[in-house]
Amino acid sequence: MNRNTITFIILTLVGYVCIPLSVFSQQIDSTTILPENANKSYAEYEKEFLDISNSIQDALQEHTKWHNTNVAYKYGVPYSKAIRELKAHPEREKELRPVVDSLKRNRDIYSAISEKRRDSLENVRKLALNKYFLVSGSAFKIVYQSRKSLSKQEMMMLYHKASKAVRKSEAGRAVIKYIKTEQIKEGDKFRSFYCFDSTGNRFNWHNITGKRTIIICDGLGCMTHGLGDIKRPSYYFQDLLKKYGNDKTQFIIFFHRKNLNQLKEQINIFGTEPFTCIADGETVGSSIEIIYNVSTTPSVIYINELGIIDKITEGVTKYIESFLANKM
Repeated sequence: MNRNTITFIILTLVGYVCIPLSVFSQQIDSTTILPENANKSYAEYEKEFLDISNSIQDALQEHTKWHNTNVAYKYGVPYSKAIRELKAHPEREKELRPVVDSLKRNRDIYSAISEKRRDSLENVRKLALNKYFLVSGSAFKIVYQSRKSLSKQEMMMLYHKASKAVRKSEAGRAVIKYIKTEQIKEGDKFRSFYCFDSTGNRFNWHNITGKRTIIICDGLGCMTHGLGDIKRPSYYFQDLLKKYGNDKTQFIIFFHRKNLNQLKEQINIFGTEPFTCIADGETVGSSIEIIYNVSTTPSVIYINELGIIDKITEGVTKYIESFLANKM
């Protein structure tokens, strides 16, 4: 088994796709603050929501630490190791089976406890979103984040119900931009958009002409949950290029960052110096998300030599090797 295969299996087992925020209820219930009933300023509602949101985020981070210590590392990893050992040595069934069963039982018990705790925190966040999303721009981001489950008509309805200040917020602008943009699909011609590279210069999309191009849409951190080495995705992509690449093959890493310093910081953190790294300066509603309707989980956009969108996937899947291997 080569290093590419091992890396891919690890990424798959641990979970390389960040789970998006639960979609809020499309029903505006009695707890929702309607703009016409608002008795506070936009800034006050924004602060109230952010205080709640930040508190929940802190609690979720603490929960993640608890989960990693008491579930993943204590039972999950040993269970996977024991299963591999049993498969490699079936003659040790009598010795290893009790160990496997015990680890699985404890893993399932504590996973259920962990899931219940997380669900409780997520429910508090959901209630806050339902309450504030029409009067707080930060809460209204959920409408943009839910664009794959809401129709454009539903998004427009919610946009018009929101306060004027929310419609002018980053999230409000992102929602209306998404609604008015015709999204690119598989089989369509690649549509370029403004972005800058690690030198601070505008990236020239003519650089992909005649090449098989893979655009990784951020989310590298989601590929490293529990793996320890945050640069592992970069090593994985480098190994793929060594195996399949030539001067007609390239990876482009899109980082969802506001400015050049932030982009350089991400490049350094994830070790993506060998690749072309770009950003468009948007914090909500990046061009690549709006035009290609992708999420930074990461999503992957495959472009063939003719500049046609070959495929768009959520997460890094086995298709990446198929695309690289099947050269035109």
